[in-house]
Amino acid sequence: MQNKLVSVIIPVYDVEDYVQEAIESIQNQTYKNLEIIIIDDGSTDNTSKIVEEVAKDDNRIIFYKNEKNLKIVKTLNRALSLANGEYIARMDGDDISALDRIEKKVNFLEENKEFDLVGCSMKAIDTNGKEIGQTIHFSDQNLLLESLKYVTPVSHIWVARKSLYDKLN
Repeated sequence: MQNKLVSVIIPVYDVEDYVQEAIESIQNQTYKNLEIIIIDDGSTDNTSKIVEEVAKDDNRIIFYKNEKNLKIVKTLNRALSLANGEYIARMDGDDISALDRIEKKVNFLEENKEFDLVGCSMKAIDTNGKEIGQTIHFSDQNLLLESLKYVTPVSHIWVARKSLYDKLN
């Protein structure tokens, strides 16, 4: 199942306190066939230096810097244009992924061809790693459709088929 390349896109901006742990949570995934595209959107702290240091030891990491802060949408679109994977996984530079996150999501999409994108619930943690809240998303199809009127059914931490973005251009 792990023969399909997954492009993990990670926009980063001034997340020096979190970015190394975020990247490591992707590097250590149970799903190994990854390219990790990290784009620094003009950080003013040590984010770029930390990413460059981590990237030295992992040839799956592809690191770019925007010349100026382009904001998240343009940075994500740039990352998408660079992605070669059959799947796209998204997260931010201050997120920590469960180590089986990508494997579970890819397996779901492989087994359920009628879906193009799968998200997950999230736990919010403080700077000490203590849980301070959570966001739970519906998994029932009817509830998902009903909730679309009021809220997005997925958080920014998702895995999607790249073909979805190719269709949407």
